[in-house]
Amino acid sequence: MCFWKQKQAQKPRASKDIDTDSTGMVEPQVDKKLPQGASTTLDPNKSPLTEHYYTIPEGKSFPNGLGIKRDIFMNEFKKLFNSISCEYGSNKMKDNTIFSIEWFNLKESETNLFSSKYYFRKSECFFQQLLLALNTLSEQGTALRFIRDDDFNDEELEILIPIIIDISVDGNIDNIPIARDILIKFKENKIVKHKLGSMLDHYLASFDDFIYRRLAELLLYLNFSDLKIKLMNKCLKSNNNDLIELYQDLIEN
Repeated sequence: MCFWKQKQAQKPRASKDIDTDSTGMVEPQVDKKLPQGASTTLDPNKSPLTEHYYTIPEGKSFPNGLGIKRDIFMNEFKKLFNSISCEYGSNKMKDNTIFSIEWFNLKESETNLFSSKYYFRKSECFFQQLLLALNTLSEQGTALRFIRDDDFNDEELEILIPIIIDISVDGNIDNIPIARDILIKFKENKIVKHKLGSMLDHYLASFDDFIYRRLAELLLYLNFSDLKIKLMNKCLKSNNNDLIELYQDLIEN
């Protein structure tokens, strides 16, 4: 039952069995015969080793495995897939054996995201930057998602967990679910319960029913029964009707 009352609003290495050219690119092991009408072109202003590419005359199909520069290949590849007619809205394609350009765009974005996370993790000021983002509202969502999807040692969690607890109890409404997910992920680590227990009295002293309800939900998700009982006792002794109602909800759960 929801107690939440909303207020107003390394780059992969090529196999040893695969030949590479002088630029380090994989040399395709395929028939390199050009289609009729196709020709090779060399830009005199660029290095013959790095800027060699094939031109495809209009009306000719795009040949496979010619060692074409990646950017030229991707442009032609996207043109090919853009020509595929999709029945938008019905979520179907005329040929359901071919992936759409949107799918390949998604894969490329995912690869870029993984790469960005990796290099951010390896940066010199990684943890300081993460803390800065976590304490900046406009960057907080990205920081929380990074923490949710990564692993941290106890020394780092000692610093991160109190901030995340505060977001989950008294933070921005959009970031509360992500903060809770992080605490659930690390709940078996004694740091989570220890930090939440040390912060509990501060939240209970507020007698704010909105904070109390967020706190109640968090304790139920984490299954910290002893801390939940402490919250219930505080509600029971209160003269606030909203907190008394919360007490009844907690009894039922």
